[in-house]
Amino acid sequence: MGLGVIPSGGYFVKDASILQKTGFEIPYLAGGNFKHFHMVGTRSGGPIIAFWVILKALGIDGFIEIVKKCMDNTKYLAKRISEIKGIKLAANPVMNVVGITTENGESICEIDEALRNNKWMLGKFVDFNLIRVVLMPHVKRDHLSNFTSDLEKV
Repeated sequence: MGLGVIPSGGYFVKDASILQKTGFEIPYLAGGNFKHFHMVGTRSGGPIIAFWVILKALGIDGFIEIVKKCMDNTKYLAKRISEIKGIKLAANPVMNVVGITTENGESICEIDEALRNNKWMLGKFVDFNLIRVVLMPHVKRDHLSNFTSDLEKV
């Protein structure tokens, strides 16, 4: 969310003691006594280094500012979704992802198809009957207004 490259990521905590609960042992490092709980990456070290460079360039405050903007947009979209008849939030978003489903259990596929016809390409999850919107730093309020306007017409 803070301009990091995929598949890198990390997290910040106010209280370092929480790390004891979130860490995990990596048996093949440091003779099996290595607890990992800081930066996370699923592939080579490149994305982790890229994330570190971005964090150094932005600073903690800059990173937090970007994340806050994404979360403000998430809250805005969630509010707008709750105002549109026939659809609802799949869950109250706690991160920059909004799941949209139907109020009456109708298939989300028709809504997804209509949105795609309007050039909105979202993640569709048929098994869960929802479409997913990920609110990244490049997403502006105008985008969300246009999206919800198109969504209301569907």
